[in-house]
Amino acid sequence: MPVPMVLGATRSQGCQGSLAPGRPAAGLAVSLLAAAIVGDVRLGAGVGGLPLSLCFVASCGASALAGLGIERLLRRQLVGQVIRASGPASHLTKAGTPTFGGLAIVPVGLTLGSIMGWIVGPDVGLGLPVALVTLAHMCIGLCDDWLTLTRRVSRGLPALTKLTLQVVAAGLFCASLALGRRVPTGLPIAAWPGLSVQLGRAYWPAAGFVVVAESNGANLADGLDGLAAGASAAAFMSFALILRIATPSLACLAAAMAGSCIGFLALNCYPARLFMGDTGSLALGACLGGLAVTTMCLAPLALATTVFVVEAASVVLQVCHFKLTKFLHGEGKRLFKMAPLHHHFELSGHHETVIVAWVYAAALASGLCALALAVACGLPLR
Repeated sequence: MPVPMVLGATRSQGCQGSLAPGRPAAGLAVSLLAAAIVGDVRLGAGVGGLPLSLCFVASCGASALAGLGIERLLRRQLVGQVIRASGPASHLTKAGTPTFGGLAIVPVGLTLGSIMGWIVGPDVGLGLPVALVTLAHMCIGLCDDWLTLTRRVSRGLPALTKLTLQVVAAGLFCASLALGRRVPTGLPIAAWPGLSVQLGRAYWPAAGFVVVAESNGANLADGLDGLAAGASAAAFMSFALILRIATPSLACLAAAMAGSCIGFLALNCYPARLFMGDTGSLALGACLGGLAVTTMCLAPLALATTVFVVEAASVVLQVCHFKLTKFLHGEGKRLFKMAPLHHHFELSGHHETVIVAWVYAAALASGLCALALAVACGLPLR
């Protein structure tokens, strides 16, 4: 799960209580399943194809089984995560936990989502570019995780190399959409009439930025057990509900990815038995960005992934504040105890399970806000 522990202290502090292991993940799973069922009942299970709840449950079970197999294989091979020494001291006990868990999320979610999207029918071609850009980012993350493990250091691919590969993958994705004329060159803020900003040709650079930014935002959020997977699941489910009528095949893909993330939590919730690594986090963010770009749901995406936006913003603010205070006073000062933001709360004495529960609640709330925005822009409910 390596994430940058930016400009922070290394001292660990006592935690103020905790929640029962697995309780936040179980609560999130029940909430998302209920949302899928309500969506099926409210929109009609037969409208546009398969029930979202079926996509969600099938992917959840398949991902859990795949994760269990990957964990056992990696433990036999003695493949374990390298933990950054600059992070919270409590994380050093996680060294040796198997990584590459993204292989239990992404292929499962994409495969089942694509199959169910194909059953749905007419707009199934929309899912192919999304699947390809997701797999490309998974491969980038896989290379990064592999280099981290083989070198036995907490850094894999050089940051510039990783970013360049992400930009290339996002650029090819946008080019495929542009050449296939799958989306207009204007940029509606949502996929429905009523609220739009026309960017013309500038749409494609903006679209590429969204994919890369979401990918890195998800990567930064992958710092506590179950945090990134749970937040991603909530965002995917909000997109499944938003796209249920307009683009049902992509709704199936989003629901399957949500279920895949929840299934992975069976092994990733505190205390984690398996980490997703960059293999999973880079791909999940790219998939969310790809769904938003393809369906022109950029504003709902920003709301649905508020957790990722805040985590990334905390890193930017930490670096800027440190450099500014160093320039003005000759000594850099930190805005947070450590960035990304979840480590600030951790060093403030809050247990991982409590922080993750807060994040899940925030992710569910932001997903509802994203759905509300889409409805305000004209989402058909029947």
